[in-house]
Amino acid sequence: MKPERTEKAQIAADKELIKVLLVEDNAVDRRIVERLLARCPQAVEFAVESAGSLSAAAECLGSKEYDIVLLDLRLPDSSGIETVRKVSEVNPRLPIVVLTGLDDEEMGLLAIKSGAMDYLVKGQLLENLLVRKILYALEREKEKNLILDTNRRLQETSQELFMAEKELEEKAKALQEAHDEQESRVVERTAELSKANELLKEEITKRKQVEGALQISEENLRKVIGTSPDGIVIVDRDGIVQFVNPASEYLFGRKAEELVGELFGLPLMKDEVIEVDIIQRGERPGIAEMRVVETDELVENTLANN
Repeated sequence: MKPERTEKAQIAADKELIKVLLVEDNAVDRRIVERLLARCPQAVEFAVESAGSLSAAAECLGSKEYDIVLLDLRLPDSSGIETVRKVSEVNPRLPIVVLTGLDDEEMGLLAIKSGAMDYLVKGQLLENLLVRKILYALEREKEKNLILDTNRRLQETSQELFMAEKELEEKAKALQEAHDEQESRVVERTAELSKANELLKEEITKRKQVEGALQISEENLRKVIGTSPDGIVIVDRDGIVQFVNPASEYLFGRKAEELVGELFGLPLMKDEVIEVDIIQRGERPGIAEMRVVETDELVENTLANN
């Protein structure tokens, strides 16, 4: 006997358990459904819990989990299609099989349009038909939920892709703006460098012109100084002779190389004309008129014979 019980227990353990909420106020109809499900020969086992009103059913649905609802449309606190809608509001994903009377078959069709998976006429309840309707409703519900979950995931993926695309567009826009700004800066900088280059060229040209003019002026000055009948001596601020013209060589009786680098030795009084004694080697002292003019770096002495 014990091995037989163990085998039955194993068979019961291998069966799929389906939790059913039977919403039926008629005790006779309730016992018929419970008895039919209890002796189901298929590889499923039904755990049936009953509720005699819509309010009791709502309380059960709010506190426990079920796989399917068998729903009578004529209850003490609700009747007709509204009963299906109210149960669906409590748990929209729970499949509903409607139980109707012999004269309410049209109501069963309306219930399907309102969200029920299927309907059964109470007077025509058969064991295989009832079980088949329940299993069929569960399978359809699984398919419906699978489709809903797939659509939800697709929508979420689509939304994620949309957000990613939008983010990429914003990044691309920011990169383009940064590129345009950088390009604009390069253009501005290039223009500035070009302008600076042009100014530099103009400055070089002007400097060359000035240097050329200075060179010409210096050559002219040297010619003037070299041919001047007046003795011209240029000394630095320390009184050292830097330059003498031919007239000065004649005036002092000495060559330029003898005088350049030597101390001038005569008093330097700016912007005054004075007479000085000029002593030449082997000659009598002479008198010369001297005027001192200050330049930017040197003191120019112009000596004129008196």
